[in-house]
Amino acid sequence: QKSILIRYRLRFASLFSYLCKKLLHTVSFYTHNLVFPLEKGRPLPRD
Repeated sequence: QKSILIRYRLRFASLFSYLCKKLLHTVSFYTHNLVFPLEKGRPLPRD
């Protein structure tokens, strides 16, 4: 019973770290593309 719990906890931990990395990448991507052009005074690209 306990080994199943440990296995699920390991799987959840790996999934959580993956999601954190993906979130961090997305945040840095948006920060680089939105904040830096604003700081340099460039207009944002319009769709």
